[in-house]
Amino acid sequence: MGSARFAISGGLIDCDFDGCLFAGDARRRIATSLGTAVARVEIFVAGKVLEDGDILFLDGHEMEIVLSERRVEQEFLKAVGAPNFEILRSESSLRIRRTQLSNLPEIFCHLRDLRRLDIYDAWLCDLPDDIGQLSELQTLRITHTMLSALPESIGQLQELKILDLSSNKLTTLPNTLGQLVWLSELNLGNNVLTELPEQFVMLQGLHHLDLRFNWLTTLPKNIGKLTWVRKVNVEVNRLTRLPQSIVNLQWLQCLHLGWNRLEELPDGFGQLVWLRELHLRGNRIAALPDGFRDLLSLEVLETEGNYPKLTVLQVPPRLSRVTF
Repeated sequence: MGSARFAISGGLIDCDFDGCLFAGDARRRIATSLGTAVARVEIFVAGKVLEDGDILFLDGHEMEIVLSERRVEQEFLKAVGAPNFEILRSESSLRIRRTQLSNLPEIFCHLRDLRRLDIYDAWLCDLPDDIGQLSELQTLRITHTMLSALPESIGQLQELKILDLSSNKLTTLPNTLGQLVWLSELNLGNNVLTELPEQFVMLQGLHHLDLRFNWLTTLPKNIGKLTWVRKVNVEVNRLTRLPQSIVNLQWLQCLHLGWNRLEELPDGFGQLVWLRELHLRGNRIAALPDGFRDLLSLEVLETEGNYPKLTVLQVPPRLSRVTF
C-alpha cells in the first residue's frame, strides 16, 4: 500500500494502492478520498507531474498531491469559518471584512490565482510569512486592521501595482518593499511610521504616494529617484525640512506638505515645472525660495496657517487660487 502526502495540510492520506496503476486512476481515487469538491488532483513523483497515461509504481515512496484552486479555496473558507465576518470571492479576487481573526491560516497562501485581495475592518495582526507566493496579485488593500509589520516576502509580489495599507498600526517597513518595481500606487497613510527604509527609493514606477498622518521626521535623502511620481501627500507628519533631491521629481503635479514643521523649501524648487498644486498650510514657512515664479504650471497654492505669515512676492503666471 502506498501513502500520498496532502501537500497543503501536510497530512498523510492512505489510498490503498497495491503494486502499480495508471496515474489517471490514482488521481480519481485520491479525489474520492479527499472529497467530491476536488476539480483536479496532480501527482508529483521526484518533482515530475504525472500524466493520466503514466504508470505509477508504489514502492513505499511518498507522492505529493497538489489540489486545484477550487479545493484550496474551500479549505481556506473552512479554516476561517468564524462567526461575525464576511467573505466575498469572485473569479480572481477575495474580500474579507468584519473578522476577529488575528492571522490568516497557512492555506491562504495557496490561493495563487488571486489578482486582488481586500481585507478591512478586521483584527488582523500579521500576514503569513509566505504571502509572496501569491505571485499573480496585482492589488492588495489591507485597511483598518491591527497590522503592525509586513513580512519580508512582500517583495516577491512582483505583479503588484496597487498597495493600500492605510489606517493600520505599521511602525516599520521591510527593505524588500523596494523590490516592487511595478508598483504605481502606494498608500501608507494613517499609520505610525517614523522613517522609511533605505530601499524605498527603488520604487521608481510609483505615480501616487500617500504618507499622510504618520510620525515621519524626514523623507529619504534620495527621494528624487522616484522620477515618475505625480502626486505626493505627506500632510500631518513631523517633517522639519525636505531633502534637496525633491526638486528632481520632474513629473510631480500635486504636492501636499501641510501641517508639518517646515521652515523653508529647498533651493531649486522652481525646477518642478509640472507642479499644479502646492499645499503648505500649517507650517512655519515665512518666505518662498528664489525662482518660485518659475513654477509655470502652478494653479493652486495654499499657505494659510503658517507662522509667521508666509509672504508671496513672486506669483507664478497661471496661479488662479491662493489661500493665505
